[in-house]
Amino acid sequence: MKIQILPFIFFGLLWSGCEQKETNPGGISLTEGSVLVLCEGNFNANNASLWAFTPGEEDIAGPLFQDLTGRELGDVAQSFVIDNDHLYIVNNNSHTLEIMNLKTPLTHVGTVTLPNASPRYMAVHDNIGYITCWNLAGILTVDLNSQTVLDTIPVGALPEDILIAGDFLYTTITMDNQWNRADYVLKIALSNKSIVDTFQVIPGPNRLLLLNELLYVASNSFVFDGENYESYAGTSTIDLQTGIVVTSDYGATSQVGTDWVVLNGKPFRATLSGMAPLNPDLSLDFGNQIGNFTGVYSIGAYQDYLFFGVTDYVAPDQVVVTDTGGNELVTFDVGALPTEFAVVANN
Repeated sequence: MKIQILPFIFFGLLWSGCEQKETNPGGISLTEGSVLVLCEGNFNANNASLWAFTPGEEDIAGPLFQDLTGRELGDVAQSFVIDNDHLYIVNNNSHTLEIMNLKTPLTHVGTVTLPNASPRYMAVHDNIGYITCWNLAGILTVDLNSQTVLDTIPVGALPEDILIAGDFLYTTITMDNQWNRADYVLKIALSNKSIVDTFQVIPGPNRLLLLNELLYVASNSFVFDGENYESYAGTSTIDLQTGIVVTSDYGATSQVGTDWVVLNGKPFRATLSGMAPLNPDLSLDFGNQIGNFTGVYSIGAYQDYLFFGVTDYVAPDQVVVTDTGGNELVTFDVGALPTEFAVVANN
């Protein structure tokens, strides 16, 4: 459930000779370089799904979780993370953490119930999962070995993305407890789980990217003017060495997403039609945008391939694979709202 304004009506993808490929619902043995696609699904529909493909090939496997377990993945798959050959899928409206072993053969190894937590994003450190949770106004900790809930780190607001760098955990605070937009990132010591610093950024901080000791923060937020909601966006950076914050406020816009990728050492941010690089002043360089699609919901990258999850909010949605120049190579049908990509390494 991405926090961003998207048009209510889409007009479909603008294809330019891109061939549609059939999905393969059978089993799969993941290899290094396999790309996993998490589809969020529709709220209250219990239709989240997981898919996998190999860049350069023309088949996709899925829905993997249903194939393995005979049951649905969950209600709104918010995010996933790979750690130590395991895949952890955070289900927001099902309040669960699904755990899969990525080693051949692919297996489902457990479900952790997170009672009424409304979990969002997860980071892993020393076999402990740190999961941001809106209903708890804090970060839930889970022992991943025993698959048990340990404790909650209170933050007093609604934490969103989460990232671990060195001995510290960083989390975006996108809204306060009254669902008003917030404007800060917390730094939390892993040693004693205490908040040690707060960084003020553009309101509505969402996804994080760490690159060369700079923490990039993508912000999207909404303001109600009494009649309508207006969306705003911006980008901030936090220098993890000095603590200096730099911001670029994009103002009122609904054309900017929250996902990040890195291409040739440079950060690119999702837009509603593709991905655009950042200028030195943190503004978006739309003149060098890659992609020209309608309804981009997520982006990803691996080696010489780019991935665009596009949606009209009704399954099947699509994943478009391109080269780094944006030339379309293949398109796959997947579940509703493809929200995240992850690449399997050293499997």
